[in-house]
Amino acid sequence: MFLFSMSRNFGFLVLALTVAVATADDGPSDWSHQVELPTGETAIELFNGHDLTGWKGLKKYFSVVDQSIRAANDEPVSHGTYLFSDQAFREFRLLLEVKQNRSKGYSIMHSAVAALGERFTDPGSEFAFKGPLLMFCHDWGIWGAYTRGRIFPSDQKGPMMEVPWEKDGEWNQIEILVVGNRIRMVANGTVVIDHTETKDELKKCPIALQLHNNKEPQEFHFRGLVAVENPADELLTVKKDDIGVSTVVPSNVVIVHGAWGGAHHWKAVADSLSHDRAMDVRRITLTGLGERSHLASRDVDLPTHIQDVVNAIEFDDLSNVVMIGHSYGGVVVSGVVDAIPERISRVIYMDAHLLDDGESYLTHHTELKEKLVDRADQDGEGWQLPVDWANPMRDTPHPLATLLQPIHLQNPDGAKVQSSYWLFTDGGKPEADERHFYYQRAQQRGWPVKTFSWDHNPHRSRPDDVVAELAKLLKDPT
Repeated sequence: MFLFSMSRNFGFLVLALTVAVATADDGPSDWSHQVELPTGETAIELFNGHDLTGWKGLKKYFSVVDQSIRAANDEPVSHGTYLFSDQAFREFRLLLEVKQNRSKGYSIMHSAVAALGERFTDPGSEFAFKGPLLMFCHDWGIWGAYTRGRIFPSDQKGPMMEVPWEKDGEWNQIEILVVGNRIRMVANGTVVIDHTETKDELKKCPIALQLHNNKEPQEFHFRGLVAVENPADELLTVKKDDIGVSTVVPSNVVIVHGAWGGAHHWKAVADSLSHDRAMDVRRITLTGLGERSHLASRDVDLPTHIQDVVNAIEFDDLSNVVMIGHSYGGVVVSGVVDAIPERISRVIYMDAHLLDDGESYLTHHTELKEKLVDRADQDGEGWQLPVDWANPMRDTPHPLATLLQPIHLQNPDGAKVQSSYWLFTDGGKPEADERHFYYQRAQQRGWPVKTFSWDHNPHRSRPDDVVAELAKLLKDPT
C-alpha cells in the first residue's frame, strides 16, 4: 500500500491514495504477475483472467474457469489442437502456471507451449501446429511436431515419468526464455531445458497452448501467461542455490582425454554415465593417439586435435553438449568452445590446463618444455614424445607440436559458456599443486571450482567417484 499525505494551514489533511496490490477480486494475483522483471522489460498480458479475448481456438476444448484457461476433453480427440495467441513472438520470456488433473480416469498425457513454428490446418484440426513443443507435465523436453520428433533431450526414448521438479496435480511455475536460438525452461525453480537450436528453423509465430490428441479424458489449467518481447538474457526464477550450477539433464556428454591418452582411458566412466545415468556419452580419441596412433605424423598439431572434436560434434549434429576436458584435453576443449560455442552448454575442466589466448600447454612450464623438447629429439625424431613409464593402460606417444603451439581464442561467445574447474591434489596442498595456477585462473573468471585429493587420473583409479561427482554437478535426477 502506497500512502500520500500533505498538510494545509487550516488544519491537517491526510489524503490516502492506495495503489492496490492485485487480488483475486480486482486483478491477477498469480505467481506470474509477482515475478519482478528486469529494467527495460515490459509485461504483455496475454490472458485477462476473464475470457479468451486475444486467443483463437476451439471453444469446445478451451474455456475460462476460475481465472484460468481450461483445456479439456471428455470425448476422444483424434488430432492435437491448440489455443493460439493473437500476438506473435520470436524472442520472448513467458511466465505461466500449469496444473494437470491427475484424478482417477484422467490421462497423464503431457501438454506444451507451442512456439517458434507455424499454425496450419490439417484434415483433422483447424488449429494445428508445426514446430517446437516445449512440453511439461509427465513428459518434459522439446518435441518437433510434424518435423523431427524429440529434440531435447535427444537421447530420451520415452517420457520422463518421475522427475523431481514436477508437482503432480498442483500448480507448476514455469518460465520460458528464448534469446537467439537458445531455448530455456525453468520449472519450479529448476532449469529443465537448455537447448540451442542449430538448424535454421525457428520462426516468429503466436504462442499456443496444447491439448494433445487422446482417447481418454484429459484436463489442464493455465494461468498467468505474462510475456515479454526481446527480453534480457537472464533467467529470473531459478532457485538461488541453483544459480551457477547446471540443473539441466544433458542430452550429450563429450569427453576429451589428456596427453599420451585415448578414449579407452574413460571407458568405465562413460559406461556408467551411459548405462546408469541415461546420458549420451561420446569419448573422442585425438588423432595420433590411442586406437588412432597409426595416424601419428609430424603434421598432427593443436588445430588437428581441436578439429577432431569439432567434427565429431558437428557431423553428429550434437547440441546442448556438456564437455569434459582432462589435463591436455582442457586445451583442446577451449579451442572447441571458441569454434562452436552455440553447441556447448557447459564445460568441466578436470585437472586441466586453462589457457588464455596466445598461450600454449607449456607456456607456464619452462623447465618441462625444455625436457620434453630434448626427449623428443633423443627418441622421437624431434616431433614425438615417447612413453617413459610402466604402461598398463596402453598409453601412446604424443605429438610434441600440440603442446608447443599457442591457442587462438577469438570468439567472445566462447567466454559466455558456463564452465567449472576441478583440481586434483593427490593428497597434497592445493597451493603446492602444479596446476593450482589454472585453478586460480578459473576462480578469477568467477567459475565454480572444486578441489579433490584424488590423483591425476581418477577416471582410471576411482571411476565411481568421478561419476558420482559428475552426476551431482549436472544435477542428474537419478
